[in-house]
Amino acid sequence: MTRNWKQVGSLEDAKRLVDFGVILSWVEAKRLRKSFNDQESKQLVEYLAVRLSEPSETRLVDEVLVETLLKLIAHSSDESAMICFIEAFLSTTDIEDSATKLVEVVLTTELTEEKHQEDLYAIAVSLICEIGMGLHIITSQKSEITSNDRRMLDHLATYLLSVSNSNNTCIRLSLLNYFGSTEFGLPHKTGFNKVLSRFGHTVLDHLFELLFEKKSEAVALEYLLDNLKFMLEADRHAQSILHETFKFYMLKNPDRFGLFLRTFAKDFSEIPGYQTNLSRLAFFQHLGALLRVVSEVKHKSLTQTILSCLAMFDGIEERNQIIDALVELPEIHQNLRDVLGQMKTAVDSNKVIASSARFSESKRGRRPSFSRARDLTTVNQVQFLANHLVAKAS
Repeated sequence: MTRNWKQVGSLEDAKRLVDFGVILSWVEAKRLRKSFNDQESKQLVEYLAVRLSEPSETRLVDEVLVETLLKLIAHSSDESAMICFIEAFLSTTDIEDSATKLVEVVLTTELTEEKHQEDLYAIAVSLICEIGMGLHIITSQKSEITSNDRRMLDHLATYLLSVSNSNNTCIRLSLLNYFGSTEFGLPHKTGFNKVLSRFGHTVLDHLFELLFEKKSEAVALEYLLDNLKFMLEADRHAQSILHETFKFYMLKNPDRFGLFLRTFAKDFSEIPGYQTNLSRLAFFQHLGALLRVVSEVKHKSLTQTILSCLAMFDGIEERNQIIDALVELPEIHQNLRDVLGQMKTAVDSNKVIASSARFSESKRGRRPSFSRARDLTTVNQVQFLANHLVAKAS
């Protein structure tokens, strides 16, 4: 009879060791990835999902299952193992009780192999974030959210906040996306504001550094496009962090930052209006604050870029409020105030900008653009950005 993972030659052998409570080692997880085909790997992960959803006699049983699961996910060639587990786990019965138990065990288990603890813990946090997203989708589809649902989601959020002091980039990126996504559109963002306060400046700094590197710009751009709209809904402290980051990278790398600003503005303008009620004004305020900076340093190209971003929102009341405020500022040059005043009432603000003598000598021709990585999931984005930072640091 199979007694250790070295002897495993079939799916049934692997299931038997799972039932016996034998922990899968890092080395043997790597071997299984090569010896098991995709279907066998999928079935093993699904089996772990079923076992973890069942009531257990002791916590140790669940800890062994979790460590085995994390090592299988770590050695999966893509995120398919994680997705397979999440789908199987969320389809089990008594999801409230099993999810509450899983969150606690996954985030507090002491792993046996110290050498790989950091990598496995980052995967654990990412896994719980993805499960949490799935639970939010399930509860949002109900006609009424029950007290059990709310208790389960609050429990999950509490445990995720407890790991937000981590310096691990993968964990930070996962948490920022989780709380940003799940609290998007809510007037009070308890979790999101906390994580932004703890590491928002550091994460933004890393993301913009990667945005201006050719090898990582595509993934950094997608993560920023996905998550910046969440940050624009956050509290005043978060907006201060955003402004300082914007200003620093705008002056450090004006051409590439201007391209990013235009790319984000276009993406943001295409989001349905009802989804940007809490973020539109903040975005226009950032544009206005940046316009004040470039007006002082007399940077013609950036001035045109920011005006072009404002021009994408013709007829939006919040944008016109910011234009009114800018026109009243004495530090804004008179000819720029004239352009802003005309933009407010124009049917097409871009024509106002194009006809202004101030910008008549601007460069023409094909505009540069960022590479894109549109097909990557959040898990892929996080793993790439975190690994790239580690490689860069080493």
